[in-house]
Amino acid sequence: MVMGDQVTARMPTTVEAQAWDLPDGVPLLLCRRISVDAGNRTVEISDATYPADRTELRFITPLEPWGEDPPFKE
Repeated sequence: MVMGDQVTARMPTTVEAQAWDLPDGVPLLLCRRISVDAGNRTVEISDATYPADRTELRFITPLEPWGEDPPFKE
């Protein structure tokens, strides 16, 4: 299974601003995760919103060692 995450920002609707108790001018972060199975079929899409004034996003990217020859030359 493969997952992809997309993070964007936008201003909240009036209802969202009230629900999050957001001060004027504070955007929401929108995180969308799309999960795809081995047959390349989308099996799940999830959306989550977070207030930008109190949210920190951290991403960890696993890397494979290059070995002796890096994949690019200067």
